[in-house]
Amino acid sequence: MTDERRPLRDVYAGDLKPVDGAGVRIRAVFEVRADCDPGSLPRVMATLALANTAPLRVNCEREGTDEILMTAVVDGVTATAADLVLRKLQQLSVVVEASLICEEMPRPVGLPTPAGT
Repeated sequence: MTDERRPLRDVYAGDLKPVDGAGVRIRAVFEVRADCDPGSLPRVMATLALANTAPLRVNCEREGTDEILMTAVVDGVTATAADLVLRKLQQLSVVVEASLICEEMPRPVGLPTPAGT
């Protein structure tokens, strides 16, 4: 997908910040606690699709009978797009809590180390 098709902001949620189109790509780790409902996983995955890239890894575990814990790792998104997805996750009625951890993208094997590091 080209960069112009990636979501940058959500004006319907009041996101009127200036757009940083040349954002640095990061690895976003989403942790979501949701109701133990058969529709929770598909709803969360559909919201993650707003990042416009397939997750690198997804894990889902049921905790007791009330909640499920989902962890999804998405590579190559901007911090702005990751924040948009987080806010959309927090708006889902089945989500109890959602958090985001942003990490630096790992360098592919064989690429030289950037100068000065």
